Amino acid sequence: MKKKKWDVFISHASEDKVEIADKIAELLEYFGIKVWYDKNVLSVGDNISKSIDIGLTNSRYGIIIVSDNFLKKDWTEYEFRSLLNREIGRKKVILPIWHKVEIKTIEKYSPFLLGKFALDSSKQKPEQIVLELIKVIKPAVYKNITRELLWRKLKNNAKTGFVNRSEIKISEVRHEILPKKLMMRIENLYYSIAKYLGIDLHDFVDGFKRDMHPNDEIVVWEFINLCFQKYLSETEDTQNNKETIEQLLLISMGILEKNNSISEEKHFKILEIWANNFPLFNEKSKTST
Repeated sequence: MKKKKWDVFISHASEDKVEIADKIAELLEYFGIKVWYDKNVLSVGDNISKSIDIGLTNSRYGIIIVSDNFLKKDWTEYEFRSLLNREIGRKKVILPIWHKVEIKTIEKYSPFLLGKFALDSSKQKPEQIVLELIKVIKPAVYKNITRELLWRKLKNNAKTGFVNRSEIKISEVRHEILPKKLMMRIENLYYSIAKYLGIDLHDFVDGFKRDMHPNDEIVVWEFINLCFQKYLSETEDTQNNKETIEQLLLISMGILEKNNSISEEKHFKILEIWANNFPLFNEKSKTST
């Protein structure tokens, strides 16, 4: 089966762009979801109907923002029927969002649509809606996001205090000698990414010796290196390797906020690469334990 270019197509009325559609598209893309959205895809001079057909055909799911405006449009009718034809007799394709529309109005428009579970903008904030959408579109990404939210909750509820630097103790060395194969992987990581952080090779190796499970820790570093190498390959941005790796390290610790030293565009690209490869990381984690 041919891989789809986009994860999701957003069908909406132009009148609903500012109020909800723009926000949904922006949040989805922030979390690395590939979105076909006319505002971001179409350029001056494009054949609109042809571009929409390409978007519909090459998207795994279709989000439809159903409003009174949506139900009055010919274009949205065409997009909905196209998605409906794909879904009949197949797996779930249509992901509806009710936006300021009455149930009886939807019932007149499409009894089939009324029978589908829908998200509701009158009951849920855009951020909540997007999380529910990602749960269906990319479950692995959703799992990563929920871990981040749980971490933030624990962090916000945690008690803080101060200690003298002299009281801070480095963990003891748990592994005096690491296996040769593990050392080879550690040195490979050092020369691939850790050297850009200004870390000495001896200190880098020492960190693994003090780790309770160095095999698990090295898998995390290898995934960071994978994302770093893919970023270099896709962007050819080799000017600020330290900042790129630092941002990936933050994400690996569940911190999704942007490092002030990088641009929004670069931040989104790094998040996209991390999210797209996260299922592979899950598989690596399973095999390493």
